[in-house]
Amino acid sequence: MAWLCAPDTYDSLCCQGYVSLAANPEICAGVDTIARLVGSMTIHLMENREDGDVRILNELSRKIDIEPNAYMTRADFVHWIVRTMYLEGNGNAVVWPRTRGRYYPGPAAHPFGLCCIYPGRLGLPGNRQRQRV
Repeated sequence: MAWLCAPDTYDSLCCQGYVSLAANPEICAGVDTIARLVGSMTIHLMENREDGDVRILNELSRKIDIEPNAYMTRADFVHWIVRTMYLEGNGNAVVWPRTRGRYYPGPAAHPFGLCCIYPGRLGLPGNRQRQRV
């Protein structure tokens, strides 16, 4: 590429190293705008059935739409999911449902918090560098 331009313009045209999209302020502003818009929308937990989708009303749907955990509002929770999927999570966002009683989904399980697991703390199958879920 050096032969396509003059030596004094080469430094301005070529980047000096890789910069992650998460470190680019314009990209972060765009992702935050999208995440804020999605975070302001209502969330419905739906079940796919042969006769069409049916809205589910249970403790999990209440947690998702009203109070996901003690530290976040619903808008913050959805904002975190969207931002993580776009930037740090490589298209993934993992949320762990903490329950009282049995493991979810079970008849005696009651979700009392949805914990956001940050991408640096886990790895999905195919990524052998981190803990697998």
